[in-house]
Amino acid sequence: ADISDNIDEEEDRGNFMKAVTQLFATKARLKLNPLKMYQANEGAVKEMLKIATMLNKAMNTSTSEEEDSSGVEFNLSSKLYNLKQARQLASEITETGAKLYDQLGKEKDLRESRGKALEFLDSISRNLDSNTEQEYIEKCIREIITSHKDNLVQMEKMVENLKSDEMILEQKIKRKTDELERAEKRLKSIENVRPAFMDEYEQLERELERLYMLYVEGIRNLDYLENELDEYNTKELEKKADSEKKLEEWRNKLQEEELRVLKGEVDIDEAAVDEQALKAVDEMGETKTGFNKGKAPAKASAPE
Repeated sequence: ADISDNIDEEEDRGNFMKAVTQLFATKARLKLNPLKMYQANEGAVKEMLKIATMLNKAMNTSTSEEEDSSGVEFNLSSKLYNLKQARQLASEITETGAKLYDQLGKEKDLRESRGKALEFLDSISRNLDSNTEQEYIEKCIREIITSHKDNLVQMEKMVENLKSDEMILEQKIKRKTDELERAEKRLKSIENVRPAFMDEYEQLERELERLYMLYVEGIRNLDYLENELDEYNTKELEKKADSEKKLEEWRNKLQEEELRVLKGEVDIDEAAVDEQALKAVDEMGETKTGFNKGKAPAKASAPE
């Protein structure tokens, strides 16, 4: 990492301390407080002690590894942690990376506040004889205490309101519970008592069932009779059409014979003509819809 050694200005010194702490955090996973380091007091000694402890451990580890490796063949497994430690380290790396990513996302918002805080601390360190910064801190603390007191009062009022609401709800629940118990008792008493109109109701129900069966039977019979009537009418219409057809044939035949008689081609046989006419009338009279039923057939008069 490129760390500038220019520490002439106040901003340069702050940037220098931030760069050093970031270097230790990224390379050695060692978290240092830049503010304490910048103040150069007993707090900075504790931070420096962290760095010294890490370097001492590194020196001891390298020395012990050199002693252990003398006269021993190189073995890859001896330089690795066991599986449990490796898994724990991997999970720590993942969690640390996620936290670092979240913190870096807030860097833009916190940069300005951090700069103001450093400037304020720097002004305090320059003006140790002045009480202006101390008075400002006391003022801020008093404002915070006042706001917390106001919040406490509001919370106490809210708690009192919640307690009163709780008492009201408990009373409503108790009243509704009593009403429910009374309603259940009343329901049980009603279930055990047979109504006075129940006998009449059951009798009417049986009567209604009987009438319904009669109604269904009547509808079924009516439907059957209507079907039979339709079939009978159809047959009668067919017979009527057949009789009309035969009558028309006889009429045509009689007209042809009359024409032949008028022309003198054949002689009139009155007996045969009467017999054929009676036969045609009898065939038509077999149905109720036939023509001239029960009437004597008229004799055909011979042409003069």
